[in-house]
Amino acid sequence: MAKKKKRFFFLLSIAAVAFLGIVLTVSIGLSRIIEKKGETTAHSDLGDNTDENSTESTNSTTNPTKRLTADLFRVLDSGSYHMTMTVQMQPYGMETMNLEVYVRGGETARVMEEEGIQIRVVIKDGKSYTIMDTIKMVVIANSTPDDEALVLEKPVNLRYIGEGSGEFLGETYQYDAYVSKAGNRLFYYMNGTELKGIRTTYRNGLEGALEILAFDGNVPDSVFHIPSNYWTQKE
Repeated sequence: MAKKKKRFFFLLSIAAVAFLGIVLTVSIGLSRIIEKKGETTAHSDLGDNTDENSTESTNSTTNPTKRLTADLFRVLDSGSYHMTMTVQMQPYGMETMNLEVYVRGGETARVMEEEGIQIRVVIKDGKSYTIMDTIKMVVIANSTPDDEALVLEKPVNLRYIGEGSGEFLGETYQYDAYVSKAGNRLFYYMNGTELKGIRTTYRNGLEGALEILAFDGNVPDSVFHIPSNYWTQKE
């Protein structure tokens, strides 16, 4: 009986890790293809991301402290934040799910729930720890660049290219637009100083979007805790 139970836990952990990999892949660039409607922009560098019939805005803000994203970027610069987001995976026959991300210094943690089992993934010291507290299990692997997929770009890696207004998930918001060092274009949709979502247009033409449900500085130590008394599987 003990062997059967151990094998059940092992198979469950592998399934959970596979599910997590799907979530991360889909959320970056493949999570949702967004149809752009009525976009307006303040800078010609937005290129093909603008609607053919859009009109240019004259309110481009060159002073970083006056931009919509000024307060948001101050938090990102601090290196410590928490956000709750909705990841849309309908194009792949899967339902929408909520995901929480915690960032503190060089550590990140992601928390999600699937089939009643909470899955927490901690990235630290070059390792990825997939923790399932419900069944007291930890799966350890070497971390990869994909493990940082849901960590927001640091402002130092972004170049401002304009501002405008456009539709995001059925609502119209003002946005600041940036381009990353990798050549991806990011649109930060804001309601005042509140971040509502991020749409990314990748160099390969795909688009991804994250709906932000909460963004704050609440980063408890407990989300980074790796239990030492759980059954451990090393990959």
